[in-house]
Amino acid sequence: MKHIYNILLIGIISCFFSCYTEEVKPTVITTSDYTVLVDYAVSAQDTIGNIPGTSNKGSVTFTIVSQSVPNALSIGETYGELIVQDASAFDPEINTEMNLVVSVSKNEITENTNISITIEEPCPDVNINDWLGKIAVVNNGTQTAAFGIENDCSILTLQGGDVAGLTCDVEAEISIQYEESDSNIGIILVERQAYDCVSGSNLELEADGEYDQDTGITTLNYTLYENNSINSTGTTTLFFDASSCTPVVNTAIWDGNLTVEEPGFFVVSGTGKSGCNTLEISGDILNWGCDSGLLPALEISFTPDSDGATTGTAVMERQNYNCNAGENLEIEATGTYNEDTSTIDFTYAFYIDGEEFFTGDIVITPN
Repeated sequence: MKHIYNILLIGIISCFFSCYTEEVKPTVITTSDYTVLVDYAVSAQDTIGNIPGTSNKGSVTFTIVSQSVPNALSIGETYGELIVQDASAFDPEINTEMNLVVSVSKNEITENTNISITIEEPCPDVNINDWLGKIAVVNNGTQTAAFGIENDCSILTLQGGDVAGLTCDVEAEISIQYEESDSNIGIILVERQAYDCVSGSNLELEADGEYDQDTGITTLNYTLYENNSINSTGTTTLFFDASSCTPVVNTAIWDGNLTVEEPGFFVVSGTGKSGCNTLEISGDILNWGCDSGLLPALEISFTPDSDGATTGTAVMERQNYNCNAGENLEIEATGTYNEDTSTIDFTYAFYIDGEEFFTGDIVITPN
């Protein structure tokens, strides 16, 4: 009986101390600063994020302490949802960012967290077709050739061309932002960026100017920097080279790294360089096993099914497959392309010394 009494007494004492320890354990709140990018086209009652906050003592309470745009947002007291109350406050012409301080509380213990909200501006929608494909670049009376590729948000990537009159020995690339306008004349901006036009130099270029959709001319008023100091300023014009073709296929989809697969047999890599309704693909796309330093560069031409179509035929005329020294290798292929799925499907034939050696099917997609 005495042993039972002792066991009960020890149990009661252990429970007392463990319960007491639990009661005096300090409340700890865990939270962190929070950053969110918000689309300008939000609506009232949209949730744009959840504030992080927990406690070692269970649920916490969220409260807005301050906000830089009054009454723009409310917060869910239990789960910390940031909820839009005034959608008009998210117009980027009025506010480009908002800042809030939110308290996270439990048992009279409070931690504050800082909330930074950036409002994403609408993407410009400008028809820049006049500057796609082969472009003439004129600087101080000298004309050079470049190639224009459209990216998202009306940004033109200009490949090549002597924009700053430097007699380039490297094909430089710059990005030009076309801004929306209520007329056919609008402004362009070139943010300061590397201009790798001359080997071994440290050049940067920035510019402003305008475009005219009626004349098809873009004017750049540029400043050229070398080693962070101004080197020169000037004006350059860009216009479509009418002697070239009209781009009707967005071959820029296959610019850069590509995957080439013959289903069930191999997957290899290639590199694409877009042209006007053409694509040059470099690489051992048939997994033949090329000599070191030798890679075929193959030309593909595209024809849409109809005006404005995003599908059509792709053709690789019979051409050299320059892969092994001393061997006479050729390839030809026909197939289809689909801009929406970013795929080129080919049925090909491979020739050695003029004789068909094997055939197959490959699929080309961007990485």
